[in-house]
Amino acid sequence: MIELAVHKLRKFLEHKLHVDCSVTFHMDTAFLVSDQIPFDICVYTPDLMRDLPSPRRKTIYLSETQVAHQFTKICNRIKVLSGAAEVIFARQTVCARVDKKVSVDFLDEHHIQIPLSGKYRYGLFLNGELVSLAVFSGGRQMSDKRPGYRSFELIRFCHKGDLLIVGGLSKLIAKFIAEFDPDDIMTYVDLNWAQQSSLTEIDFTEVGRLPESYTWISGRRQFPVSNSIAFRQILESHPDGYLIHSRGSIKMLKYLHKAL
Repeated sequence: MIELAVHKLRKFLEHKLHVDCSVTFHMDTAFLVSDQIPFDICVYTPDLMRDLPSPRRKTIYLSETQVAHQFTKICNRIKVLSGAAEVIFARQTVCARVDKKVSVDFLDEHHIQIPLSGKYRYGLFLNGELVSLAVFSGGRQMSDKRPGYRSFELIRFCHKGDLLIVGGLSKLIAKFIAEFDPDDIMTYVDLNWAQQSSLTEIDFTEVGRLPESYTWISGRRQFPVSNSIAFRQILESHPDGYLIHSRGSIKMLKYLHKAL
């Protein structure tokens, strides 16, 4: 199956992005490498005992099951990261609240991870069409901070398809800040897609990292997999799905007010 996943990705790179790339295989891992894009792509077979090679430069890590189930989403994101996206500017858009159903449907179509409705949802609209979305949690009181300190999480963010909206996330966050005046905003960056976060450009700071993990995806539900026994139990009740391996996450924090 890994050969099929690699073939599909190589075909996309060469025929859609007009990028020449080489492919190297090592057991059930493959690397697609090209000097014409600023990252390598590692495709692998997910396994609970798997050790993945360290990147030589920025690397996107994709399991063969992800490629099979999320090929269009993955290609759109690669297109954006390679600099081949359709670009619009946030100033061309209107920012407004988005209801739960519209938000979940948008995430289901365009976000790599499963949709989460969150508590607060803001979208950017271009000529009445939703083109970008940010989903936030409710506020959380922080016991180790001053009284009344509230932290919110940016749970999901994505643009439509292969669009790149310059300044889009900043505009969405600014609208949220104006309405809720949070003390900080926290989010996680998936290490499968980035070894460093570009969120530093909009004043987020790295404050920690989460370890690698495994998740079984079945429809719109996800089940954390802690070990092989737990995995077998999950498969008994939800046999239809696919395994995701995360190399971990970068925890990012945007401080807006003093903590003490």
